[in-house]
Amino acid sequence: MGDVIGDLRRMAATLGTLGRDGAARLEAAYQALVRSKDRQPLTEEAGGPALGSVRSPLSEYPASGLTPTRLAEILRAADAGDARAYLELAEQMEELDLHYAGVLATRKRTCAQEPMQVIAVSDDPRHVRHADLVRRWARRPEVALDLFQMLDGIGKGLSVVEVVWRQEADGCWLPERLAWRDPRWFRLDLADLSTPMLLGDDGFPQPLPPAKFIVHIHPNKSGIPLRSGVARLAAWTFMFKSFTSKDWQLFVAVYAQPLRVGKYHNSATEKDRDVLWEAVRNIGADCAAIIPETMAIQFIDAKNVGAGAGVYQARVDWLNRELSKAVLGQTATTEGQQGSHAVGKVHRQVQADISHHDALALAATLSRTLCRWIVDVNFGPQAQHPWLRLGKDEPGDLAQLSQAIALLVPLGLTVAVDDVRDWFGLSTPDQNAAVLRAPQSPVASPPMVLPPPAPAAGQEGDGGAAQLSALLSGLPAPTGPERLTATVSRLSRPTERVWLMAAAALLDRCTDLHEFADRLPELLAHLDGRDLAGLVGDAMTAAHLGGVSDVQDTVAADRTDG
Repeated sequence: MGDVIGDLRRMAATLGTLGRDGAARLEAAYQALVRSKDRQPLTEEAGGPALGSVRSPLSEYPASGLTPTRLAEILRAADAGDARAYLELAEQMEELDLHYAGVLATRKRTCAQEPMQVIAVSDDPRHVRHADLVRRWARRPEVALDLFQMLDGIGKGLSVVEVVWRQEADGCWLPERLAWRDPRWFRLDLADLSTPMLLGDDGFPQPLPPAKFIVHIHPNKSGIPLRSGVARLAAWTFMFKSFTSKDWQLFVAVYAQPLRVGKYHNSATEKDRDVLWEAVRNIGADCAAIIPETMAIQFIDAKNVGAGAGVYQARVDWLNRELSKAVLGQTATTEGQQGSHAVGKVHRQVQADISHHDALALAATLSRTLCRWIVDVNFGPQAQHPWLRLGKDEPGDLAQLSQAIALLVPLGLTVAVDDVRDWFGLSTPDQNAAVLRAPQSPVASPPMVLPPPAPAAGQEGDGGAAQLSALLSGLPAPTGPERLTATVSRLSRPTERVWLMAAAALLDRCTDLHEFADRLPELLAHLDGRDLAGLVGDAMTAAHLGGVSDVQDTVAADRTDG
């Protein structure tokens, strides 16, 4: 115990800490930078490699001759803040274990290629300009490669990239590139074992300069970063599999060919025995030998040796499956297992859930750092900043969203246009850009209303009935019920369309027609039928008045005939 405490004290003297007010001091330095007009420090690389310095690109090889005792020492040192050997081991694991390299690269590439959306804080023109500036950086073709570098934290627990800034032609400051920095060149603050500090040229840790380093701590599990990476989980599997692979290789080298026994006569000289031994030893590789006629070579096959080879393969396969579960959460996409479609679908969904979690974690890091820095460096300190979203909606989600917007907007729901663009990953078009527009509907001609004729003598008491009769007599054919039915049908189409879309959306969410019938009253309770009821009432009134007019015309005709 005393040795451990002594080691920690020596390490503390070397590493140093930021102190309790470290976060406040880092924030103060950041505020001073964004309020200053001097942007030159942003263009200079502060954490690049230098041969012969503490930030050397040369690495040790702790995986060579790795034993359980040595692995335990490496992990304990990482828990105490000295992670150099652990990070070097994690690097070697990706180079030596093909299965681990494959599943880890699959997980990183899946997340790095997700589409990126920049979400504005609000529809305020100022916030829209902030989001548009971040979108300029997000459209760079190298962004996917930058995200892949940041996802190095999946394996090691944390990753660091340095932001190298550049002033654009229009005066805006944007990141030119995100340069990966070896995590061995950083030390974790002993106060929390979570805050990285850069090793300076003098070998002592120093606080990270503001707006320069993005530290992505990937939360595979709760705890300090160096215990969160999947390399920590895979280290023991890597070591055990290396033992099994070596034993398997020795087994193949010894038992791949039958045992060779050379026999010599009692009168054979020392030289004769040397010749026989050379022939027996090399016959496995050369498949040919020359021996004297008085000597004999016998090949002995071990009938039960083949069964032992399956033990090594079964163990390696089992370790690979466990490794796939740790990295991808499933085995169906890596082991080529035979199974039902439902099982394969479930395994795919598990992998999709893990990729979605990776995207959320990476987007949170970029929103907290790069989005804020781009806005503050160009517009000064802001209270709110745009945020990033990685990943795409399922096709069904966007289709349902489109149906919901078409259904609810005519009913009075207000939706921000920028929100819709963000959902679909569309940018705000420039003023002179060619845009798609809704087709212009033809403008309907206003209905022709004829003035009522002057009442004839003796008809002053007929009132509205006479005027209605005069109006109906001036309308074009068809008249009567046919024209009234066509008018009601045309005016009711918008309301009918909204109701049908609502019914279609409900039908998509139901498993069968019985569930649809049970939930239909629930839908009807939320639909507004006042417009349709008013239209039916007006139609009934017009029909009534039309009937009255017909009666008046018939009576007047009878009087004339009489």
